[in-house]
Amino acid sequence: MTAMFQVFVDIISLLWTFVQTYLIPATTSDINIIHVAIWTPVAIGILNQVVNFGKGMWRSGKRA
Repeated sequence: MTAMFQVFVDIISLLWTFVQTYLIPATTSDINIIHVAIWTPVAIGILNQVVNFGKGMWRSGKRA
């Protein structure tokens, strides 16, 4: 289970690096309403998936 969690963390860090490099505006003045409209639900969705993954790992650990 530790290895699976490490793979999950590695994938999240790779995705975060990609997002920071290519998708986030370099300066605050580059942000417009399109960025806000797209990134708000994306950030909420990613946070929701991480929380659900953590809850699933917690539940599966308690059953063992």
